[in-house]
Amino acid sequence: MHHHPVLYLGDTSLTGAASYLAAMLTRSGWTFDYLPSDEPVEEAMIRAPRRLYIISDYPAAMMSPQAQELLEQQVSQGVGLLMIGGWESFHGLNGLWAGTPVEHALPVQVSTTDDRVNCDQPALVVHGHEHPITDGLPWAARPPTVGGFNRVEPKAGSDVVLEAHRFTAHY
Repeated sequence: MHHHPVLYLGDTSLTGAASYLAAMLTRSGWTFDYLPSDEPVEEAMIRAPRRLYIISDYPAAMMSPQAQELLEQQVSQGVGLLMIGGWESFHGLNGLWAGTPVEHALPVQVSTTDDRVNCDQPALVVHGHEHPITDGLPWAARPPTVGGFNRVEPKAGSDVVLEAHRFTAHY
């Protein structure tokens, strides 16, 4: 078991979209606290000792500026931060994270306009080089595809590990 619980914010609800990642965290032995996309996070949840924050389809409006500053401080002290794309991540339709302390903590520049890219055919996820976070994944045998993503730009000095490549199938 990992000592400090993850704080998982978003993906609508545990009975909906969040159930997959919640099950994966549980199966992997991670404990976590969870808030659905429509509930604001309290500063006390950010102040609690954490190993990782996961933000996925969770709008910036649900996190006060003070809570965002606390999260940024925690990340600057070594706590992990993972933002997973969606309509309420990055800019999205209602994410609106550009210009926030959370964006400052991310290794990417968030767009100030709609950054969603919906693909009529899957986009291939390609890893550029070996990295501990992707070690052991079956890139050659089962390369992953996604049906959409948020377009972001890496900040200077960021390590780009994964990229989405759009393609068109011809027959």
